[in-house]
Amino acid sequence: MANLIVTVIAIALVAVASLMGAYYGGSAFLKGSAKAAASALVNQGQQIAAGWVLFANDNGGTAPTSVEVLVTGNYITENPVAPSSADALNWVLYDLEGPYAATTNEELGDIPAFAAVTFAKVEICKEVNVAAGVADGVAWSTTGSGLFGDSRFICATGGTNGYVMAYKIQ
Repeated sequence: MANLIVTVIAIALVAVASLMGAYYGGSAFLKGSAKAAASALVNQGQQIAAGWVLFANDNGGTAPTSVEVLVTGNYITENPVAPSSADALNWVLYDLEGPYAATTNEELGDIPAFAAVTFAKVEICKEVNVAAGVADGVAWSTTGSGLFGDSRFICATGGTNGYVMAYKIQ
C-alpha cells in the first residue's frame, strides 16, 4: 500500500512539474521562436538584396521586377519562403516606381529600392527591430530616407497581414 501512495504522489509531482514548465517555459519558447523567424526573414532579405544587385549589374542597371525573376535567372536558388510560424505572404520587390515612389517634393535618391514581406506576428516584428538596433516598437517614418534610418532593414505595422518587414537593397 505504501508503494501505491508513493507512486501516486510521484505521478502528481511530475504532472505539476510539467505544468509549471509549460506555463513558465512557454514564453521563453515563443520568444525564441519569434527571434528565429526574425533571423530567417533578415537572411532572406539579404539574399534577395544580393540577387537584386547581381541582376542589375548584369542588365545595365535595370531593376528586377519580382523575386521570381531572380530565381529564374539563377541570381538566387529558390523563392524565399518565410517560416511557417510567421504566417507570412510572399516577398515583393519595390523600386522608385512602386507604391513608395518619391512624391514631387522629394529627391528620387531619398527613397531606396527594397524587398518587403508581410506577416501576422507582432513578436517577430519586434525582434526584427531589436536586430536592426531600433527601439522595441513597430513604427517607422514613411517619408524619404527616414524610411530605414541607419539600418538595412526595419519592421512596422501595415500590409495585408498586419506587419511589414522591409530590407533595403540600395
